[in-house]
Amino acid sequence: MGKGSRVRPSTLLVSVIVAGLFTAMAVYVRAASAAGEWQIQFPPPLKRETVVDVVAMLHAIRDVESGDRPTRIGPKGERSAYQFKEAIWRFHTRVPFRVESTNPEIAETIAQRHFEQLRKEFANELLPFTPEFIAAAWHHGSPGAAAHVRDDYAQRAARLYALYATQP
Repeated sequence: MGKGSRVRPSTLLVSVIVAGLFTAMAVYVRAASAAGEWQIQFPPPLKRETVVDVVAMLHAIRDVESGDRPTRIGPKGERSAYQFKEAIWRFHTRVPFRVESTNPEIAETIAQRHFEQLRKEFANELLPFTPEFIAAAWHHGSPGAAAHVRDDYAQRAARLYALYATQP
């Protein structure tokens, strides 16, 4: 850069590898327009070690998905109190979807398997396993969870989870 050239204010995303681990942490570096100074803003720390009560979380998902109605059929063919799509159902079992998806005991078993599958996917993707992320992944799929954490669905499920997790 020559004398008198200016750097435009911009947002840069810098990946940082911490302590030799392959964990990337997003660091947002912003150029302040008026003062011409650099400001570094770190995102809030992720709660990776959050322990989520499976029973309370699944109860919250049932309530948000279907009002806890096991025979509910969604507009896109989703079934059960958990509103499973057929592909998710078939990923976890060979039990016939259209016949058994409204059976609460079978649906509960599939929900627990799906919950554990999400836990594994979150660990592989280094996503925080929080009620908001779990609900977003349940509704939108785990690849799109981060983009939907603040959606009404995820927030409602997280509030219900907080209520159910504190009940004896």
